[in-house]
Amino acid sequence: MARALDVADEDLPGQARRALAELGRRSGWLLVYDSVPSPAAVADLLPPGTGRLLVTSRDPAIRRIAPTGGVLEVDMFARPESVTLLRRHIPDMRDADADRLAAAVGDMPLALDQAGAFLAETGMPLIAYLDLLAAQPDTLLDEETLHHPSLAATVTASYTRLAADHPPAAGLLDLLAFLAPAPVPLTATPAGDAPLPPGTLAGGDALSLYPTLGMIIRYALARRVGASLQLHPLVHALLRARQDPGHQRQALAEALNLLATARPGSPDNPAAWAAYAVLTPHVTAAADHLASHTDVVEPDGFRQLLVDTGRYLEAVRQTAAVYALAAPARARWTRQPGPDHPDTLNITTVLAAALHGLGEQQAARPLLEDTLARQRRVHGDDHPVALRAAANLANCLILTGKWEAGRRLGENTLARQRKVLGDDHPDILSSAHNLAVLLASVGQHQAAHALGEDTLARRRKLLGEDHPDTLTSAGTVAVILAELGQHQAARMLGEATLARQRRVLGDDHPSTLCSAHDLAVWVAALGDRPTACTLGEDTLARRRRILGDDHPDTLHSAHNLAIDLDSTGNHQAARALAVDTMTRRYRVLGSSHPDTLASVNLATWLAMQATARGPGPDPDPPRTGGITHPAGPPDGVTVAHSGPPEPDPFPHHEDILTRLRRIHGPDHPTTLVAAHDHALALGERGQHQAAHDLIQDTLPRMRRILGDDHPTTLTTAGNLVVHLGELGKHQAARDLAEDNLTRCRRLLGDDHPETLSCAHKLAIQMAGLGELAAARELDEDTLARQRHVLGPDHPDTLITASNLALHLGTLGDHEASRALGEDTLSRMRRVLGPDHPHTLIAANGLAARLSALGNHEASRALAEDTLSRMRRVLGPDHPHTLTTASNLADQLNLLGDHQAARTLAEDTLARRQLLSPDHPDTLSAAQKLAFRLSRLGEHRAASTLFKDILTRQQRTLGPDHLDTLRTAIVLAALLAELGDNQAARTLAEDTLARQQRTLRPDHPHIRRTAEVLGFLR
Repeated sequence: MARALDVADEDLPGQARRALAELGRRSGWLLVYDSVPSPAAVADLLPPGTGRLLVTSRDPAIRRIAPTGGVLEVDMFARPESVTLLRRHIPDMRDADADRLAAAVGDMPLALDQAGAFLAETGMPLIAYLDLLAAQPDTLLDEETLHHPSLAATVTASYTRLAADHPPAAGLLDLLAFLAPAPVPLTATPAGDAPLPPGTLAGGDALSLYPTLGMIIRYALARRVGASLQLHPLVHALLRARQDPGHQRQALAEALNLLATARPGSPDNPAAWAAYAVLTPHVTAAADHLASHTDVVEPDGFRQLLVDTGRYLEAVRQTAAVYALAAPARARWTRQPGPDHPDTLNITTVLAAALHGLGEQQAARPLLEDTLARQRRVHGDDHPVALRAAANLANCLILTGKWEAGRRLGENTLARQRKVLGDDHPDILSSAHNLAVLLASVGQHQAAHALGEDTLARRRKLLGEDHPDTLTSAGTVAVILAELGQHQAARMLGEATLARQRRVLGDDHPSTLCSAHDLAVWVAALGDRPTACTLGEDTLARRRRILGDDHPDTLHSAHNLAIDLDSTGNHQAARALAVDTMTRRYRVLGSSHPDTLASVNLATWLAMQATARGPGPDPDPPRTGGITHPAGPPDGVTVAHSGPPEPDPFPHHEDILTRLRRIHGPDHPTTLVAAHDHALALGERGQHQAAHDLIQDTLPRMRRILGDDHPTTLTTAGNLVVHLGELGKHQAARDLAEDNLTRCRRLLGDDHPETLSCAHKLAIQMAGLGELAAARELDEDTLARQRHVLGPDHPDTLITASNLALHLGTLGDHEASRALGEDTLSRMRRVLGPDHPHTLIAANGLAARLSALGNHEASRALAEDTLSRMRRVLGPDHPHTLTTASNLADQLNLLGDHQAARTLAEDTLARRQLLSPDHPDTLSAAQKLAFRLSRLGEHRAASTLFKDILTRQQRTLGPDHLDTLRTAIVLAALLAELGDNQAARTLAEDTLARQQRTLRPDHPHIRRTAEVLGFLR
């Protein structure tokens, strides 16, 4: 420059001074100093202020020679810049490949330039390059570019100079290479007894540490991120790769010692989670390196930190990360320091928790059994750690179906802990919480509620309202309240708990999402399915984003949302979601996992409903809430359905039951629930005897395994009541229904929805035995309670009201029946929509009431409208459609349009025979056709049809069924009209004997048979 300015001479320093002085007499110039090693290198060469100076340097101290605001830090490329540079080398590189490569090199310009040039020159596939980059970064990054030395050479040169100038800084870099390429929270070791700030690592005294960090930053081998030091991932990998094996072992050991200085606090305390979030990547990275350096001894402090990190990851529901950390640690620690060491036993407990979170309870159980045995042998039965191990095993026993063993161990452990630790120790509260869950799972809801409330009160006092354990207890109490039928109380507590979790843990925390999931269930149980759908959709979206599409919790939310969508009329969306959930559970959990089988049940049920609805479009969803079943088909329980399932590659009820019997045995709770489901399917197909036999086998097993009072046992007993009634065994059904109702009232209270369901079933059996007044009284009480508990517009309330209207009509109170029927139909149309199946069934019932009041034209108009809607919504062959068609035929007959009535009756019978010639609905349609033939004077054809009906009813329903006996007496009267008095008398006498054996003496059917028999005599 001095020569260009014509001020050069032989003295170089003098030339520089004269050149800078000459610049002072000029303006508009730019002077560039490139790659300045330090401020001192240019301190004497600063130009005058008449122009501009540009300095590039890797030393952050260069800012000392810059004016205020005159330093621009050049960071890594933004991703679009990275893609642009790569495409200069490979113009046709795909977006996804460019993005993947840029991420792998951390958007470092030099590395991008090297990678692009290498790939363009060699044609190596990207996947091979990335694999080589991970395994041998020092080799791959040692190629020079046109304008720059290689990254490997640059890093090596900087490291070599640093090692010469400041060996401690090079040593620190060596050990940092075995942590993660994330900010490392180094701080000075506190003086005296002062605690180390949570989430930091003690890097030595302040006079040594901070100059060391300054040297590393000066040589651009790391950058400062807040108060932390961070290495670029490629620099990180190159520094580790340059070390020989012996040096690597030493550096890894020093990295473990550095991590052992951390004091993040208890992983159970959310206040410590931020510290763990910073430390976890480094603990995980160091642990991963131990797999290839098995001779490195892990210090006690590191092992404790690793255990606590696993517990932290468990607390924030990062289950896969827990397993990845705990499984190899347990394998290492079993060898050294040994299987009985406290750290080994602790990491085994963490591993068992991870297995549980992954749905592998059977794998977790032997680990916990071994841990308990070792803790008891080392410490004794009553040592706190042994008692904690016993509590963990009790919880695992519950999850593997060993409920009674889990209950005994849980109760014994809690009693011992109270004796040793006192009532308010955190371990006791944890055991008490788990025992409350256990008691609820075996049906002891009142005891579970009392224990859960006590635990919640103690945790609130000891830990505070917002502690995660307190919130967990609150959520558990809410679940138990729902099991007790107190859905409104459950909803209120659930909403309060969810609000606190969102504030304390955040909207997306797994525990928050668990509470949101439960709240959606309770909202649905209260009949507000649209709100449940909204909350369920939000929860599912968050779980998919946070946990992934295939996480068990995500799939559980998807399963429940499918139920809610279907209940609000979104049948196509529900079915698509159910099938997707089932497919994912097959892939993730396996074909025999209970959750998978629950999805199979739901998908099958929805397919059957779609078949029953026919090929037409789904009805529009109702504007307000409304459901078909108070809680939809619950996990593992299939709601009764009609029509055959669509063919698909997945097994259904019978195959599910066979699989579970083979895998778990005939008495496992999951097997018993599957048997219950299969019985429901058999009953819906009209195979009541087979359904009855299966439930008769299942119910004693449930009573033995789960107990007489378990909710599942009571539900199964309730379904046996239904099948006994269908087989005409009304007295046995009534006795069982009374026992079931007594138990529900004692266990759940008079107003629990399940209790009210039992009362409704009992009323049906009482009506079947001719106790119509008592049935009416019970249904009226049930309806009043449902209106109070569930509200007047809840679907269960409306179904009971519809049935009560039927009973009122049977008792001859047609006006009251009509009034109740009209009110119920109006509510159903508003709540469920005019085309909802329950609405249409209620409309059909009201048409019958209008006919009984002599308003045949109005009855006909309503029946025709209802039939039209059913054919469109449910399909022409749906059982409900055919029932309505049969009733319309009755109205046509009463109005004198006998030929139209006969045509409709014959079409209805033909369609029902497609379902099954022996199905009760088919036989009912055949009966009505026979009546119409008789009224048309075709007595012999009617007699032939009645004989066929009687034969089929005796085979399928049994000779003592109420419908069988009703057909028999009608046939006897018809035989008498045909002059076959002997056959008529024999049949009437047999019928009367059977009626007297099964019905009350004053039953109307007995009086009718006696009248026929008196005429024949």
